[in-house]
Amino acid sequence: MKEKSDAKLLKYYLDKSDFVSHFDRNISSITKLFYFKEGEYLITEGQVPENLYFMVDGECRFFSLSSSGSLVAYGGSKKYRLLGEVASLWDLEPTSSVQAVKDTYCLGINLNKYREVLLDDNKFLRFVGQILATSITRLDDIITAHTISKVKNRLAAFILQNETKDIFQVTIITTSEAVGASYRQVQRAITS
Repeated sequence: MKEKSDAKLLKYYLDKSDFVSHFDRNISSITKLFYFKEGEYLITEGQVPENLYFMVDGECRFFSLSSSGSLVAYGGSKKYRLLGEVASLWDLEPTSSVQAVKDTYCLGINLNKYREVLLDDNKFLRFVGQILATSITRLDDIITAHTISKVKNRLAAFILQNETKDIFQVTIITTSEAVGASYRQVQRAITS
């Protein structure tokens, strides 16, 4: 990670995104621009991040490690997005990691200095609430789909969500954990 001190580039990303519209007050003066090279972590599972990040350019993926030590991929994002809002904002350890898939720019606000400013901002908290509601709705849909869909359908959806350039590299054990099926069920679904 590298903090960019390019005022023109910061202004460009502030103007390009709707970032400032999510706050009651002008927070441009407390916002910094960060650059992450491909492969760098924006958020690491188990480590409270120093900054709250808003991805404005690039691509990242979300994942965690299962109890067996395997990588469980949750998907990714290529668009403007608030990252780590729950864990970061309330000083909790994140339960998943966020990694840059390609060079990525983020607007960031230092939480050690400005956490209370953010928590006192009603418009921002409404924005976070909307993100959480959307996430919960999406999770409800996924859980419902998992309960009523066949292993084959869940497996297909998981593969499509976690492939990169038409290559799927998640282990069968991690895949079986992610789709809620046994190793043998996944193996049968693949070979049938």
